[in-house]
Amino acid sequence: MTSRDWNKLGEALTTQTDGNVWANEPMSKHTSWRTGGPVRAFVEPKTPAGFESALTWVREQNIDHIILGAGSNVLWADQPYGGVVLHTETALDELIFLSSDTMKAGAGVRLNRILTNAMERGLGGFAFMYGIPGTVGGAVRMNAGTSIGSMNDVLIDALVVDGVGNSAWIDKEDLNLEYRSSNLGPGDVVLEARLKSTGSFSAEEKAALKSAKEYRRATQPLQFPSGGSVFKNPPQHKAGALIEQAQLKKRRVGGAEVSSLHANFIIQDGSATSDDIRQLIREVQAEVFRVHEVWLEPEVQFLGPWSEEDVDAT
Repeated sequence: MTSRDWNKLGEALTTQTDGNVWANEPMSKHTSWRTGGPVRAFVEPKTPAGFESALTWVREQNIDHIILGAGSNVLWADQPYGGVVLHTETALDELIFLSSDTMKAGAGVRLNRILTNAMERGLGGFAFMYGIPGTVGGAVRMNAGTSIGSMNDVLIDALVVDGVGNSAWIDKEDLNLEYRSSNLGPGDVVLEARLKSTGSFSAEEKAALKSAKEYRRATQPLQFPSGGSVFKNPPQHKAGALIEQAQLKKRRVGGAEVSSLHANFIIQDGSATSDDIRQLIREVQAEVFRVHEVWLEPEVQFLGPWSEEDVDAT
């Protein structure tokens, strides 16, 4: 892309949003794995109106674009991306209480912020959010959760704009939330969600949260960049246990390694590329299948200019 082409796009984007626009922004600065190549334009709107205006414009111009929240649970390709990344965390960050037990949260609101606000008010049902480093938008799309609950437990509905610009509040039941999935399509963008407490923050939930904190500190490699849990748990199995039983802890590709603390985490030492991590994911899948005849499906999302083979071979 020539500087003239960039100037034209950058100037146009700047007029379509109220935030910052960066050229050739490295995605390693915006993903929890700290990997990923440069993007043609990284847009960080300041307000919902600025976000929606930029989204509408790139769609009208048929410019490839990707919506990004916290950048966790994401493996971004190393190759340059010729499209636009629209960041949600600044623009869609409003969190307000609609009643004593109901809140509305923008898609860019971090889950730990919701948990903190809920605990301050003695509201139950949100303890599962502890340790999930994502935002509301991705959490709705993936029905984020842990062993003690998921978004399905607290979600009322979500404001979604579809691929042609129509927006509507969609009830939880119509989102078909299942284990790490929903029926939201690739062109659907979550703007807001309404959440409701399941009751008081009980002694049982407090104990479960305390146990989750202790387990996370003891078993997760929090000192290294990672994408969180890499694989979904297959029916009747734990992905981490299958990987450990296949003796894959400490398996390395380049700067990427299967964690010795938790086998469902792939960490990197600062030198890894996304290609290293992708290759290690393949090797883990192949070896676990050889040993257990169970195919592990990635929980992480492959974003950016991956080949169809890279994305589909999951």
